[in-house]
Amino acid sequence: MLHRQIRVLIAVLVSFTFSTASIMAQTCLSNGITFTSQAEVNDFPNQYPNCNYVAGDLIIQVGQRWTTCP
Repeated sequence: MLHRQIRVLIAVLVSFTFSTASIMAQTCLSNGITFTSQAEVNDFPNQYPNCNYVAGDLIIQVGQRWTTCP
């Protein structure tokens, strides 16, 4: 009986750990973001400190050329 309770407790702890990890991964910028300078790229962590995943398009403009990263 004790072994079963320990297994249940471990399963609950593992489930809790994985569920909080997905909550901590913050999705942001669902409309995307466009960078036009290296300074904007460098400043991104300061502007969006909790952003781990850009949900929209990430566009890097180089001069008159555009590069879209999916």
